[in-house]
Amino acid sequence: DRVELFHGSWGDAEPPPGLKFTFVSLLDSMDWMPPALVASLLAKLLDGRCESSVRVFWRSYGPGPTCQLAKFDLFTPHSPALAQLEPVELPQYDRVGFYLSQWVAKPLESATIRPLRLDPPKRLGSYANTTLDDARVCLSMVAHALRTTKDVATFYRSQGERYDGFREALLPDRDTLLAHALPWSRFDSIPDCRYALCCVGCGTARDLEFVADHLLALDKRIALVDLSPELLDVARRRVDRLGLSHLVDVFCLDCTDDAAIKPLVAQCAFVTCSYCLTMIPNWRKALDNLSKLALGFLAVLDFTTRFNRENDFLELLYKHWFALDGVYFNRHHVDALADLTEPYFYAEARSRVPYTPYYPTHYLYVGKCKS
Repeated sequence: DRVELFHGSWGDAEPPPGLKFTFVSLLDSMDWMPPALVASLLAKLLDGRCESSVRVFWRSYGPGPTCQLAKFDLFTPHSPALAQLEPVELPQYDRVGFYLSQWVAKPLESATIRPLRLDPPKRLGSYANTTLDDARVCLSMVAHALRTTKDVATFYRSQGERYDGFREALLPDRDTLLAHALPWSRFDSIPDCRYALCCVGCGTARDLEFVADHLLALDKRIALVDLSPELLDVARRRVDRLGLSHLVDVFCLDCTDDAAIKPLVAQCAFVTCSYCLTMIPNWRKALDNLSKLALGFLAVLDFTTRFNRENDFLELLYKHWFALDGVYFNRHHVDALADLTEPYFYAEARSRVPYTPYYPTHYLYVGKCKS
């Protein structure tokens, strides 16, 4: 009479009438779930069904910090929603002898859990080029590859309206970055600042679409930063269409310029940089400046060489091939991020480059700014 069976998703499980869960054991079920599903189930479970002192336990085949052999191995919880629970890895070895990490968290002690699950945007655009449009972008990339001097502004000026359609498949996980990896559940704990979100290298502001409804509800200011006036023109039109123009400030500047970024220093809760850092020659200066902008978290999504495989033939091929278009893979980017901030979430994945057999690696890093 002390055990009640429930057939269904654990996100739908209800405690007995008049009671709330005090301990939740999820074992390894989340290893098989995409970020959006983990976030959704956790939000449902923690929304009014648990005591404020509830502990959440899970185990994972993914390694934790106790498995790290070097400073920059960056083994964190495997899903961004789990990282937002700010768990502690248990030092005990898993008795099954199969799982590499065990975690426990007390999520309701400080976080606001509801933003873990951001509802799908009502006005999320779909972007697809014609074959001719993609051919024009590819020709632009070939022309850029043949230039001895890589001019990023010129490179993007020739693409404008065709930019989003080609990059929709080329640049994955931007939805995960904005909707799940950014710790919106910790937003209230960040010191008050002018901008809730600053997107550096924002391009056409496609990233905003993934959280447009949440940003409208939050009603805080947003900063868009890019070097290309042409892409920022597209960004302004998108912001107008999303109904965010009254919240957005647009900055056309070089993020390595100390004087130019001065109005943004220590003025941003979250700073993001997606698929931009690998195109900045003075990337270390860019990262130093980005870390100065954020009071809460710095998040970067970009290409890299595969962890512990950077000298493999395929990794060297991808590195050389992308460098022809001024995109420079560099493992030191991640190391520098881990030096500048406290690692919060890190993951790597591979995805196919359109019209090629290539599967380069990209990473998603979220770091907590040091006080």
